[in-house]
Amino acid sequence: MTTPLDEANDALLSERLAYGGIAKSPDTPAQFGKFYQLFGPWIWHAGRRLQTQPAWPETEKPRIAFLMDNATGIAHGANLFKLLQCLRDYPQDIEPYVFTKEPADEAFLEAIGDVPHFCFRSDNEVKCWLLLRTLAERNNITSVVFVSVAPGLVFAKAIEVAPSVIWWSQKWHTLHCPGVGLLTTTHPFRPLQILADKQWHCARQSLPRLYNPYHRDIAADMRKDLAYNTVFGWFGREEKLFDKYFVDSICQILKAVPDSCFLWTSRTPHDFGAYLDNAGLADRHKCIGWVDTSLWTQVVDIGLDSFPFGMGHTAYQMWEAGKPVIGVANENPGALNTMFQLIEEGPADLKDEASKLITVKPYTETIVDFIDLAVALSKDINMQQQMGEEGRFFTDTYMRDDKLFADTFSSALLEIISEQKNNE
Repeated sequence: MTTPLDEANDALLSERLAYGGIAKSPDTPAQFGKFYQLFGPWIWHAGRRLQTQPAWPETEKPRIAFLMDNATGIAHGANLFKLLQCLRDYPQDIEPYVFTKEPADEAFLEAIGDVPHFCFRSDNEVKCWLLLRTLAERNNITSVVFVSVAPGLVFAKAIEVAPSVIWWSQKWHTLHCPGVGLLTTTHPFRPLQILADKQWHCARQSLPRLYNPYHRDIAADMRKDLAYNTVFGWFGREEKLFDKYFVDSICQILKAVPDSCFLWTSRTPHDFGAYLDNAGLADRHKCIGWVDTSLWTQVVDIGLDSFPFGMGHTAYQMWEAGKPVIGVANENPGALNTMFQLIEEGPADLKDEASKLITVKPYTETIVDFIDLAVALSKDINMQQQMGEEGRFFTDTYMRDDKLFADTFSSALLEIISEQKNNE
């Protein structure tokens, strides 16, 4: 007979195996939501059989445990490091902790500074989350905040790892899980928004510095070695490339700009390159692997942002280097969408200010316009420079306020916790 622990372990292992596959194929809010709508009830049921009811801790300040699935410094980890720095510089009415499912190395521990760190690793998947609950209880944690990555989130809420469970989504994908607080920094210009049919608390984000000036000369030499008039580029996780309309648009752009190439990143082989090969573009594209983007974003001339799910930090990285990034306006997260939200949908005062700053919009309403803009940019160096500089101005003007990040993020957390406490 299957025990509650066995069922929970099976559910969690299945979720983890499927998370990088069908949950993100394609990587859209609709697909993600469909996955958890179908899969979530099994995880929830398995977790509810192991539920305990935690008490709200009585501490001077709410203790917030930021949970990282892996102790990593890639985009969502870098955003957490920046938040912790902002909280040190501008203390708030919260006390941060960091919990990781995997052990942290010296670089990670150095990045979080003096914030208390605990690892809840176990060889058994379900025991990880039960250990997390024990650690949270022993350290009087008020809220566990999942940083971007979602596996284990539904189960953690089901077993009540802490009185409050919050998802800091850096995608705002739909998640069907009762009682989880939703917080995003990808829609930063209004404090409360309805996204994917859910209410989200939104905070202004201050980005870490992404541009490395020491790469400038190396990147310039690498660019000279590329025997093309225009070098297009894309930098991110390979699952973002899977949309057939995006692949087709790349083919059309390369055919319309004969003396050009397209550089793209990937951790594993997949069919994107084969599609370009079959379109007769075998010598016009290259997978550069999993590279140092602070270098390669300075090598390319123009960033072509993927859709429906766009680049994140790497697009900002190109803007910081003064390189243009263009794409299709959509409802998914990414640097272009953040600009779109401000200029098209933001508060009146900021909207007017930003409209004067951005004279050439880098996002288009249709794929046809996206292709036309890429072709036009390839022929106009001055336009490339102007759009790149305006992207840099946007980042520095609206994504660099450390105090605002600390203030609005903490306020959003405290509001969610208050709502959850009142709902009990």
